Amino acid sequence: MTQQPEALSKSYRWYVLVLLMLAYTLNFLDRQIMGILLEPIRHEFHLEDWQLGVIVGVGFALIYCTLSLFVAAFTENANRARVVAVALGFWSLMTAACGLAWNAWSLLAARFGVGLGEAGGSPGSQSLLSDIFAPHERARALSLWGLGAPLGTALGVIGGAWVAQEFGWRVAFYAAGLPGVVLAVIIFLTIKDRRVIDQSKPRFSLTQMIRLIVGILKQPTLLVASIGVGMGTMVSYCSVLWGPAYFIRQYDLSPLEVSWFAAIVLGGATGVGTALGGALVHRFAPRWPSAYVDIPAIGYILAAPLYWLALSINDAILSATVLLIPTILYSMSSGPIFALFQNKAPEGSRAMATAVLFMMMNLIGLAIGPTLAGGLSSHFQAELGLAGGLHRALLVIVAFLIPAAGLLILSWRLKPKTGDA
Repeated sequence: MTQQPEALSKSYRWYVLVLLMLAYTLNFLDRQIMGILLEPIRHEFHLEDWQLGVIVGVGFALIYCTLSLFVAAFTENANRARVVAVALGFWSLMTAACGLAWNAWSLLAARFGVGLGEAGGSPGSQSLLSDIFAPHERARALSLWGLGAPLGTALGVIGGAWVAQEFGWRVAFYAAGLPGVVLAVIIFLTIKDRRVIDQSKPRFSLTQMIRLIVGILKQPTLLVASIGVGMGTMVSYCSVLWGPAYFIRQYDLSPLEVSWFAAIVLGGATGVGTALGGALVHRFAPRWPSAYVDIPAIGYILAAPLYWLALSINDAILSATVLLIPTILYSMSSGPIFALFQNKAPEGSRAMATAVLFMMMNLIGLAIGPTLAGGLSSHFQAELGLAGGLHRALLVIVAFLIPAAGLLILSWRLKPKTGDA
C-alpha cells in the first residue's frame, strides 16, 4: 500500500526526484567513463577491440541483468530508499576499484562489481518515483529522472578525460567513484519510503520473482517493446563506449579534445532528446495512446540515415555537429518507455517491471551492442585499419535502429483490448 501523491508536499516530491536523478547521474558516470578511457587502457594492457568490447559490454551487462532481477524482487518488499543508497555506495566503491586493476582480468572483475551494485539502483528509484507522482505525471517525472543518463555521460567523458590527462586513467576512476559514497549517505538518511509493506507476503521468493517476470513479459506490448528499445539502445551504448575511441583514431585527437565533442553530443543532445520524448508523450498521449511507442519509433527511423551521414563526413567538428540531430532523435525513447512499463505494471511489481525492462535493454543494448562492435572492429581492421574497422562496425550497429522501430510500432498493435497504457 502506498501513500497517495497528493498527500506529499510538492517540495518533498521534487527533493526525492532530484536526489534520485543525481544517483542515476552517478550510475551513468561510473558506467560510461570507460568510453573516454578505452584508448589509454588499450595501450597500457595491450588489448584488442574485441577484448575491450567484452570488458565494457558483457563484463558489465551479464552481472547487472542477472542481479537486477533478484534485487528488484527483494525491493518489492523492502525499504526502497535504503536499497538504492546501499547499491549506490557499493557501485561507487567498485568504480574506484577499477583504478586498481593490473590487467584485463582484474579490470573485468571490478566491472562485474560495478554491475552488481548498479543492479540495485534503477528498480527502486523508478518504483519510488512512480508512487509519489500520479500516473499522468510519470512520463515527465521519469524523463527528468532519466536526464541523469546524459548528464552522467557528459560529466564522465569531460571529467574522466581531464583527470586522466593530468593524473592518469587510474585516478579518473577514483574521482568518479568517491562522490557516490557521500550521496549514498544522504539518500539513506533523508529519503523515507512511506509505503506500507504487507507483512504477510514473503520477504523474498524465487517463485514470486519468476511469477512477476512472467506476468510482465506475458503482456505482448511490454515484451515486444522491450526487445525493440533494447535494439535501439545498442546504438546509444556504442556511441558512448566506442564513439570517443572512433574520434581519437579517425582524427588523431587526444581524449581531452574528444571529450568536448562527446559531452555535447552524448550528454547535451541525449539530454534534449530524453526531455523532449517525455514532454511529447505528456502532451499527446491522452489523444494518441500509442505515442508511448510511436514517438520513439519515429525517432529511430529518422535517426538512422542521419547517423550514417554524420559518420561519412571527413571533418571532426562537422561530423560531431551533424551527430547532434540523430542523437536527439534516438534518445526520445527513454521517458516514454519507462512510463509505459510503470503504467502497465501492477502495483507491487513496479520495481520488477523496471528490472525486466533494464534486463532487456542491457542484455541486447549493452551486452550485445558494444561487444559486437568490438568484434566487428577487430574483424574489419585487417582490411580497413584501426580507424576504418571501427568506422565500419559502427555503421553496422546503426542499422539496428530500423528493425527496432518496427518492433516498437508492432508492440502496441499486439496489446490486449482491455486496459490503458
